[in-house]
Amino acid sequence: MKKIILLLTVVIYVSNAYSQQNTFSKVLVDTSSYLYENASSPSFDEGHLIVGSIDNYNFYKGLLAKVNANGDFVWAKAFRNSPSSPELSNFAFNNIITTQDSSYLISGHFHNRQSEKEEGVCAKMTPEGDTIWITTIVAEHNLELNAVYQTSDSGYVVTGNVNCYENQEYIEKLFVAKLSPEGIIEWSKEYAISDDKINGCRLIQTSDGNLIIAGNIGFSSKSFLLKITMTGSMLWAKKYSLDGVYERVDFQDMIETDSGFVIYSFVNEHAALIKTDTVGAVVWEKTYNIPSQPPSVWASGLKMNLCMLNNGGFAFVTFNSFEGGLIKTDSSGNPTFFYELILIPVDVYETNSNELFITGSGPLMGVKRLYPDPPEIGIIQVDSAGTGDACVWYSSPVSVYSDTLVVTSFNVTIADVGSNGNIGFDVNALSIPQRNGCVDIIGNTDENKIKNSLKVYPNPTAGMVTFESLNDRTGRLLIFNTMGKNIINRKTENYKTTFDLSGYGAGVYYYQFIDKAGRSVGGKVVVK
Repeated sequence: MKKIILLLTVVIYVSNAYSQQNTFSKVLVDTSSYLYENASSPSFDEGHLIVGSIDNYNFYKGLLAKVNANGDFVWAKAFRNSPSSPELSNFAFNNIITTQDSSYLISGHFHNRQSEKEEGVCAKMTPEGDTIWITTIVAEHNLELNAVYQTSDSGYVVTGNVNCYENQEYIEKLFVAKLSPEGIIEWSKEYAISDDKINGCRLIQTSDGNLIIAGNIGFSSKSFLLKITMTGSMLWAKKYSLDGVYERVDFQDMIETDSGFVIYSFVNEHAALIKTDTVGAVVWEKTYNIPSQPPSVWASGLKMNLCMLNNGGFAFVTFNSFEGGLIKTDSSGNPTFFYELILIPVDVYETNSNELFITGSGPLMGVKRLYPDPPEIGIIQVDSAGTGDACVWYSSPVSVYSDTLVVTSFNVTIADVGSNGNIGFDVNALSIPQRNGCVDIIGNTDENKIKNSLKVYPNPTAGMVTFESLNDRTGRLLIFNTMGKNIINRKTENYKTTFDLSGYGAGVYYYQFIDKAGRSVGGKVVVK
């Protein structure tokens, strides 16, 4: 009897947990500023922190913003140089972590217009957004910081790259530095390979107390894992590639497991998970083919994160020219679901209630961005099954195949480089306007105002598709193929307009309907 009561209690608890899951979509948007999101992190009070940059007329400032558990704006801080310091530009924070003393550490870089070099920056912040300390890091050449991690001694390690042009050739070397709990450099080194470029995107302290760095070689045609001691000495280095001149492996993020590492990567521009053992040997590789979504064309230095779920599975986001995507897998990398998202996603992580919190930017690129529009920050929260509101689009089947990775050891040369800089900063509070709904995906109009005014059916279709305007029969309908070519551009004067797309072949087509007031709504049609 006690067992039955216990089982019922567990069932009721789980049922209540899922029934209370919260889903929403929000947009931080300011018509006078460009907002860019580069990373996010859960806050200690079940809210969320977002870092990136804010651009007012080509003057970039570092951005830290907080939203609550419902995605509503709470506060934001903008970072710029103090009046007594050299003028800065291209300021952006690229990473944020929670610290052992219930604070936050953010890292990034900026351009110092006096020295004409990129310099790194780290800032420690209280949960309320107040500054504890800010430190800068300079090297002989340009220094860009991509990631930070707190070590077991309460200090920090950062990674990125040092780059410059020498004899008309672009040189890029891996940068790693160890910082004290106060942000003072304890050691900093650059790691170079003789015949290629090397850039660090993620690093962690492993369970044996050493450090492992993941990154890319030669503009992402190859990737690497590099293990070093806590003093920066080499332990081993492994290179990962495919057997082909134009084939690419592009590491995004990694997580340590009990038996090694799981790495999120793009393999030939498809999302993939790679499982390695503790010394970097590949255990399995799974590449995800999504028929409704072309291969990714993401080519920025910005990296997407990998989330390990409470049940041991994984979640990660992807992006191509036309939409973002969310993939969830089990612990062996077998896909559970895929959903398309209306934003350019960067981060996803699991909340205490098992929702998935996703952040990114917009408007989307490709055919959906027909006109210039200030970038905005998109926030989407879905339930544990991946379902949300209208900003979570089409669910698609996912097939899995395996690529054979070539793993080779390689040598690096190590040099001491880097020191703390002396830039002073002003940190100012700012308010960012917010609205419910999706990021704008077409032009400079708010498509949420008419997103429910157009019905498209059947979808998917064998060829014949009807567009039905519920509010206004007068407008213009445009349809594009996946290459961005406008195949239909027609004025509509009836509530229902039907087209036959079978002559264009099976695939995905994108539409834009613009009403007589100039508002637009867009989406896609799948032709079987």
